[in-house]
Formats: sequence, C-alpha cells, structure tokens
Amino acid sequence: MNDITRNGFVAFDSSIMEEVLVTGIVLCFLADSPMHAEITNTPNPGTSLNPCRMCTLHAEGKDKRNTPEFVRQFLMINPDGSEATGKERNWIDTKEKTYDLYCVAREESNAEFVRRKLKYGLTDSRNTRFLVEAKKNLRIRELMEELEENEPESLFNSFLELEGFDGVQDTPVEILHVALLGFVKYLARDMGKNLTENQKEELVGRFQSFNTQALNIPPINAKSMMKHIKSLVGKEFKVLVQAAPFTFFQFLSPERKAIWTAVCQLVPFIFITKIENMQEYITQLKIYIKNFLYHAIRATAQWVNKPKFHHLIHLPESILRFGSASLFSTEKFESFNGVLRGASIHSNKQSAGRDIAVTFSNYYSDRFLLSGGYIYDHSTQTHSTASQDVLNVFQNNEVIRKSLGYSFSASNPLPPQQFPFSKNANVILEDQLEVPQQLIEHCSSHNIRQVSQVQLNKHDVLEKGCFVLNCLLDLSNPYGNFTQEQDQSSIFISTNSNSWE
Repeated sequence: MNDITRNGFVAFDSSIMEEVLVTGIVLCFLADSPMHAEITNTPNPGTSLNPCRMCTLHAEGKDKRNTPEFVRQFLMINPDGSEATGKERNWIDTKEKTYDLYCVAREESNAEFVRRKLKYGLTDSRNTRFLVEAKKNLRIRELMEELEENEPESLFNSFLELEGFDGVQDTPVEILHVALLGFVKYLARDMGKNLTENQKEELVGRFQSFNTQALNIPPINAKSMMKHIKSLVGKEFKVLVQAAPFTFFQFLSPERKAIWTAVCQLVPFIFITKIENMQEYITQLKIYIKNFLYHAIRATAQWVNKPKFHHLIHLPESILRFGSASLFSTEKFESFNGVLRGASIHSNKQSAGRDIAVTFSNYYSDRFLLSGGYIYDHSTQTHSTASQDVLNVFQNNEVIRKSLGYSFSASNPLPPQQFPFSKNANVILEDQLEVPQQLIEHCSSHNIRQVSQVQLNKHDVLEKGCFVLNCLLDLSNPYGNFTQEQDQSSIFISTNSNSWE
C-alpha cells in the first residue's frame, strides 16, 4: 500500500483509451472494537484497564473501576458535572512506545515489559507472540533474531508504517457495533430478562399487531424476536428501537423508561444520512449522548464496565472528521454476506476456504469481462476487450444480470429532482373512489385520477394507510406553502418546508 501511495501504478482507462497513473491512500479503517484495537496496538477493550484507543482512559486496577474518579474519567466530566477535555492518544507517540516496549522485552526483563505495557496501554500482538513463543521454541527465537537483523519492521504491526494513516483519528467509532450491537443490545437483554412469562406473551401480541408499513419493512416476526432477543442482528435492533415506545414501554419502571426514551431519541439521530448544519447537529448529538449516559449511569454505574458506552462519547469527533455516521458504518458490508454464503454453499466442504477464493476469483473475472474491461497483451503490447456480442449477453439479458446479483435500479438510482412520482401499481377495486368535486373545481384545468402509490423519495412510499406529519417552521403560515406539479395523468401536492419529522 505504501508503494501505491508513493509511486502509484499504471492502469488502462477505457473512457479515454489511454494509460493512466493510479495512486491511493488509506482514508480510514472500518472495523469493530477488537479489530480496531489490534491495528492500533491497544488492548482488547472488553477486559483492559486501558479500554479506549482514542484517549488515555486508564484504571490502575480492576478494583479501581468502581471509584468516582474512574466513572468521571469514563464519562469525560469534571467533579462539578461540566464537560472535561480528555487527553487524546498520539499516533507518533504510540509508534515510539511500541518500539520501546520491544527493546525492554529483549534487553531488560519480562516483568518490566509487563509493567510498561500496562502503563502505556499498548500491546503489539505480532511481536508479543514472537516474544512468548521464542521462550519455548528455538526455531522461533532464531527466526526473530534473523528478522531483527534483516527486516526489523516485520516484527511490528505493519499499520505503524502505513503512509498517511493515523491510528487514533482514522479508526472512527463504528455505529453498528457501538450502538446497535452495543448499548441497544445490552439494554434489550436487560429488558428481556426482567419480563414475566405473561408480559412476554403480551409483548409478542404487541409486536404482531405493530404496523410496520411506514417503516418500509415486513411485519415483525414477534415470536422469533422474543425468543432470540439476546442474539438479534443489527437490522432487528433497528426495528426494536423504532417499535419500543409502542410495544414494551408499559412494562418498564420509570427509571428504565427514561433510559429507553433517551435511546429512542439518540439512535435515529445517529443514523441521519444528511446533515444540513454540522455545528447544530454535533451540538444536539452531544446533548442526546449526555442525556442517555446520565440516565444509564444513574440506574447503575456498572455500565462503565462496557467500553462501548465510553466510545459513544467520541462519536462526534468521528462525524466531524468523516461526515455522517452512516458513511463509515460497517453495516453496508453485511450485504456481502449473501455472496459469501452462496460461494460457501457451492463447495464440497473439503477445502471451503480455497473453494470460496476460487469462486470469488471467477466472479471478479466475469465482472471484469462483462463490464468491458481491457486486458494487456505483453507479446503484442496491445489492449483488447470482449466483443460487443459477449457484452450483450449481460447488458441485454435480465436473467443473466440477476444470476450475477446485479440490480440496474440499485446501481443507477434516480436523481432527487425526479421525486415524487406516481407508481404504476393499479388501484384495487375496493379502494377506488370518485374524484372529490371540490378538487375538480379547484383544479379544473388539470386531468385528475386516483393513484395507488406515490414514491416520495428513494425509501418512502405514500399509499393508503400511511400518515404524514409535517413540522412547520413558519408559524405565521400554519398551512404551509403549497405548489402544484402535474403531468398528463396525475397531480401532486408538495409542501415547502425546511424540516420534516
């Protein structure tokens, strides 16, 4: 990767039919907390006395986690409750101390190595393994000495020398694992274990009757959700948060209801995809985070044993650096699970890893050829591509497209200016109505007909049974500003407003 950053590589650009120089740099590293800890040389946060890779949060011992001082440090507040400025880690300092730790282990004692490792809050998993195994294996010790002589960088985490990468700032707080699979999962488990059998049966009925139409999701599988509430996946926790106020709030104590109310305010705000005013958004986000942590810690300070509650405090820093949290969520990579599952199923299981790799290689080759990619022939020093007849097999055949997992509509989304529009679905007979006379008189110059559905944007469909709440900012005009947009077959009424809820 460093070679690509410094020197780049030559590729053929089919759009201009010329060779171009390609270079790149690592913008950020998306992962869950244990993987982030490994690449930043910090301990696994779950059991560590130094559970944060972004700041110097530290407990002197496990018995010190229950002290007011550690709780305040965990919440980054002063004794008077005001916001405290945490001491950030420094990536250059991390690299220097990593090298220092290795020298201590080789030249001094193991006891001193362990003491400094706890003091620095650092651990390099690569050279730690070398140091441990070298004591018992002569071959490993000889290999380590050879690497020290010829390739000393091979003994250390390779991310330490990655050009342009800052392990402290470029490992953003990942909302799938910190939020949905973090505090939402913890609270859902806590809620589930405190319900009686009768309450669980009633909750199943409430989930079954919950109308999910406005959420653009299938009906909730209530029995499955209750049975597996301790092991749901991210998308199911999303549904749970949105359904919570209407389903199980009545089973909660006032204390737990306050926590869940804060969660239901915070989580949707985290997953906002478009931020109009960054400063206002960050201010409001910090308020929601503080409100949630206040109610959670007020119920029990044992939540400080969960590092993800602390990582949540660093989320505004990541958003300021990389934009909306949805942009750096690993949730988008979950869509590749189907591809991996398909490759795994079509394997004889004798060498599953190899079969999956071969299948992926075939997928890549198919994509390259059917996309019109150019191959360089070293013997003739020319570029060649598949014929148009070969390309047409994919471009003009919907069955082939679907078999390869390609969706034209997903790859070519409509621009925002083409919304809203009426969908082609027919109005069923029992829903057909006469056009209201008042509407005919008001829009006498237009051709009006009833439509079944209106696509408001990429995700939202307006149809029978939906409710729309418009939050008006202009109090002097309580009815909003209406404009009419019409084509040959339908008419739309749109409201001009700066905020929707």
